[in-house]
Amino acid sequence: MGDAQLIVTHFCIPEHVTRVAALGEGFINDTFLVQTSAKQQYILQRKNRSVFPNIPGMMDNINKVTSHILSKGGTTFSLTATKDGTWYHRDPDGEYWACFTFIPDTITFEHAENMDLVRAGGQGVGLFNSRMADFEGQLEDTLPGFHNISYRFDQFAGSLNLARSRSSDMNESNGISRLEEVSSLVEEVYGRKEQMEIYWKLVLSGTIPRRVSHNDTKLSNFLFDKDRQVVCAIDLDTVMQTTVLFDFGDAIRSYSNPFPEDHPRLEEVKMDLERFSAFSQGYLSK
Repeated sequence: MGDAQLIVTHFCIPEHVTRVAALGEGFINDTFLVQTSAKQQYILQRKNRSVFPNIPGMMDNINKVTSHILSKGGTTFSLTATKDGTWYHRDPDGEYWACFTFIPDTITFEHAENMDLVRAGGQGVGLFNSRMADFEGQLEDTLPGFHNISYRFDQFAGSLNLARSRSSDMNESNGISRLEEVSSLVEEVYGRKEQMEIYWKLVLSGTIPRRVSHNDTKLSNFLFDKDRQVVCAIDLDTVMQTTVLFDFGDAIRSYSNPFPEDHPRLEEVKMDLERFSAFSQGYLSK
């Protein structure tokens, strides 16, 4: 905690900082709540440079997106500059830190337990996409290949080759390799390869336009008010100019499943068409 207390002094926070405390259990970034002597609070975050190789570019993207939303009267957080005039601070260990305003009286949800929340989540994704629809600037491609399906298939093939080289990687209960256990799933994935590559070719050709997309539209990346009405998108580390199809598709993966993503009984995980319909209605309403 001492590091966070020291790091926050590098940012232009006009109020007196009274407390810095860990917030949540993020899987990627370390997040802290900065409390002050005034009403305004802040979020301090240590960005994961192993996941995000171009944090300066990422922070520039976030600034452009939030500035655009605020210029249109929308709600989002504001980045807090460092005393050096940048959107991030780099400490002696090479770690990157960012600071931004905390949005009060909001809550997040890990899973949409009912149709109203599914529909509200759809409104959140649609609201973000519609607010950024007229953005005319340029964002950096901070995660090259992030949605390139051909690149992902190359990675998949590499993983399969690695699995084949590990002949000793056996399931002790039945004596067959892990790769043999999932052979039918591998065949199904490759059976859909050509179909999955069609849309990416349309993106590359410009037939499907590139627009600002969030690229991580799970429910927990949206803030809601006490009435469960969507306020804004958060966790903008992955914003880039790709296609909004990714935002819609990634959200469907999350929202159409009646169970949390870590549900232990995989046979119960499914795509619920009623949830798909509710999400789509919410999305199109914005």
